Amino acid sequence: MAHPMVRLADCCDIVSGATPKTNVAGYWGGEILWVTPKDIAKLDSPYLTDTPDKITASGFKNCSTQMLPVGAILVSSRAPIGHVAIAGKEMCTNQGFKSLVPGSSVHSGYLYHCMKFNAARLAALGNGATFKEVSKGIVEDFEIPLPADVNEQCRLAAILDKADAIRRKRREALKLADEFLRAAYFDIQLSAKQQHITTPCQINDILADKPNAIRSGPFGSELLHSEFLNLGTPVLGIENVVTNRFQWTEPRCITSEKYEGLRRFRVYPGDVIVTIMGTTGRTCVTPYDLPECISTKHLCVMTLNKAKALPEYLWATLVFDPDIRRQTKQAGKGAIMEGWNLSIVRDLHLDMPPIEDQARFVRAMRQAEKISHRLQQVLDESENLFASLSHRAFQGTL
Repeated sequence: MAHPMVRLADCCDIVSGATPKTNVAGYWGGEILWVTPKDIAKLDSPYLTDTPDKITASGFKNCSTQMLPVGAILVSSRAPIGHVAIAGKEMCTNQGFKSLVPGSSVHSGYLYHCMKFNAARLAALGNGATFKEVSKGIVEDFEIPLPADVNEQCRLAAILDKADAIRRKRREALKLADEFLRAAYFDIQLSAKQQHITTPCQINDILADKPNAIRSGPFGSELLHSEFLNLGTPVLGIENVVTNRFQWTEPRCITSEKYEGLRRFRVYPGDVIVTIMGTTGRTCVTPYDLPECISTKHLCVMTLNKAKALPEYLWATLVFDPDIRRQTKQAGKGAIMEGWNLSIVRDLHLDMPPIEDQARFVRAMRQAEKISHRLQQVLDESENLFASLSHRAFQGTL
């Protein structure tokens, strides 16, 4: 049976926040928790119990923010709309929130899950030219499905809490698998340095001994957006590399005739790709079953001399080694916006361990990938389960 729809203003107090004057030092650095939307954007728990910024009693008194009780539901109302958390302690917020203080007829945990589930619907009501925002009036009139029996709300919240805890644990397991790779890389690198068996070099020194071993895609009129098709020879771009893993996305292709004129930009299986425009420094190794394809100008593509450097080890160096980012920042100093070029990549300094040690890392990487693949499958299953349970909970069929 479907739950009755209830206006938030009829079951909660809607509380706005505010910011003390930032140029008054005496308002800041106190003990009162003060929340901004970014503080809950990547929260790995429903509960917020601490904040980077805190205000003083004087700061609280001299602005219009209000103290929220434990159990209040923090809902970001702009930049962006729809981040949700539960106040684990008393706290106040900036003006980027329309927080909900549940009335006696509302279970806090149920309201949390309900607002998470309906975040996209709330965000769709946002207005504004520069950035979208929902007003207090919009939030007050926003309707949620609310069982009349608080015990029923508690039952549904408990089910969703358990399902949410499972998927959060699986996300954490997936992060640990990625951290294993980082640790494996630094372990091999440190061991090789302690044994004085690393070879100082530049990327230029480990490229394949062939023309065009490092290249970017066609510029200007050589390849126009209007020439892209859904079928044909694939063209790789930033979106294929942005996660630091190769991934296929929406097809973007050119005709076989066009490809013949752009063969010099071909990407080969086992090449290392680095993004050099837009989101710079993202890196991947192309799959060994990669079909014939080319890259856009936003990518630097490298074919390596595999007797000197294995693609997966160079990938780990570019992703994990902080000295790489230091070098690229120094090379790009003075630019209006960060952008790399082939010379910056070619001149990067590395310390490469012997090929046997690199191969040991690659073996560890293969094992980690198998584990990560299985963990991702399990995570996808738990995400689907949680979505299904949420839908049923708020449709009144759970």
